[in-house]
Amino acid sequence: MHKQFGVQAVNLCQEPSEPIEVRGLLRKVVLPLPVRLLYETDLMLTVPVPKVHAMTRLSLALKNQWGVIPDIMRLRKHYLFDKAIVAINQRLRPAVLCDGTWFLDGSGPLSGDPVRMDLIIAASDAGSFDRYVSELMGMDWRRVGHLRQAVKAGIMPASLEQIHFNAPPAHFRTRTFRLRRTLRNYIALSGFHSRTLTWLGYESWFGRVVLHGILYAIVGRPVSPQPSGQAADCNHSAEQSR
Repeated sequence: MHKQFGVQAVNLCQEPSEPIEVRGLLRKVVLPLPVRLLYETDLMLTVPVPKVHAMTRLSLALKNQWGVIPDIMRLRKHYLFDKAIVAINQRLRPAVLCDGTWFLDGSGPLSGDPVRMDLIIAASDAGSFDRYVSELMGMDWRRVGHLRQAVKAGIMPASLEQIHFNAPPAHFRTRTFRLRRTLRNYIALSGFHSRTLTWLGYESWFGRVVLHGILYAIVGRPVSPQPSGQAADCNHSAEQSR
């Protein structure tokens, strides 16, 4: 890609980072963000694929920035997700170019029903995109925690009347998307908003060996194990809420 287009690919895990603060329930929590994105980027373009998401209900443009946290265990911060993703987007302010060839219905991101939509959607900001596309999908944004936080923070309009668009979202709606959680989803959801349960499930010996062993015996593994000797990086963490 570099030879053909002169584009440089960068692993953000290997870039310097700077902490930003997110206000938790009792104290402020620090999240690292790449310095390159904070200070050295004239235009950040995020390219989401719209999904019904088993943990957050919707995964659109705002949530897409969760992947810029240069930490393979960023799932440790899931309990802060709604506030953290808003804080990240307040700092980065990306424009949006959506690959809407396929949407995902049901119980994404690891499973679900692909829906052919054949759309390309561009937006000047992630909040307007999320409000528009949630309407296109027929899903109530008020039931999505991080979208409620985004409206409260002023980075997403509550009303479509606050957005300039060239065609109403209803024009492209072919179905009403619905969240349908599986047993695995409910098990994962029990720890998603809990710092303690996340530690127990993913970092303790009991969780990694015993609890995951029981889970996989009941519902199977979500993905194939990584081949031995293959190095992991922050873009390939095995987590439920990618």
